[in-house]
Amino acid sequence: MNIVMIVIQCFFVFMFLVAGTTKLLGSKQQEEIFKEINLPQCLRVVTGLVEVLGAIALVIGFWDEMFVALGGLIIGSTMLGATGIHMIIKDAFKKVLPPFIFALLALSLTLEWILQVL
Repeated sequence: MNIVMIVIQCFFVFMFLVAGTTKLLGSKQQEEIFKEINLPQCLRVVTGLVEVLGAIALVIGFWDEMFVALGGLIIGSTMLGATGIHMIIKDAFKKVLPPFIFALLALSLTLEWILQVL
């Protein structure tokens, strides 16, 4: 795995451990975001769990690259879902773009592993 992919992996480990944990702990900001877009609070908890699991998979991926692919797939799928939600509620482009870029970067981790296996 090249240095760019390792940097992306490290970024996502940090980012999604923090983001997932704040959702799981029920930070006021996260509760308000889910309320604002009319999503149930139980979905906030599920999203937090998925984000933390994706980050944990990326941590394990430092020793077993297959887990990088799994973590990238989990986080990429979650970010595609976030992109879709932002589009459904007709959010501004500046709110749609970040999760879409994160989805592409996360899925690039999975693609990198697939290309190595082939």
